Amino acid sequence: MSSTRPVSATQGGVAGALDWRPSIHRVLLAALVGPGQLKHLYPGVATAEAMRRSTSHLHNTPLQITVERGVIGLVTWLWIFVAFLVRGTALLRRLPAEAGGDRALVLGSLAAVVTFLIAGLFEYNFGDTEVLLVVLALMALPFALVTERPAAGA
Repeated sequence: MSSTRPVSATQGGVAGALDWRPSIHRVLLAALVGPGQLKHLYPGVATAEAMRRSTSHLHNTPLQITVERGVIGLVTWLWIFVAFLVRGTALLRRLPAEAGGDRALVLGSLAAVVTFLIAGLFEYNFGDTEVLLVVLALMALPFALVTERPAAGA
């Protein structure tokens, strides 16, 4: 049984008080950059009520990214798609109305990526290489229409 009274400095209280710092550092670091792959973490955190003792993924892409890669990973992942949607929408607005085929290509790419992101709320589709490669190709496709580079600051 442990005592709840404080330990004096002469009894090791100073050393004990300093021991928490590496633990806090590790917790903060894991929150920022993530502790690693879920398949290695899950067995250690699964509750007694868990239906499975191991799993390779969660059924939610943003949650999976956050759990494995931390807040920095989630912000980076979001930035990729926000940047695509902003730049793709800007490209769509710059295309003339008579460029129906080009507009359809850009709009189709934007719609496909938004669909991918919505589906990611129900499945970890970012971890499926075949699907991800198609999405990345669709993200690049609208920018093949750009014939000149935008001016600096534009």
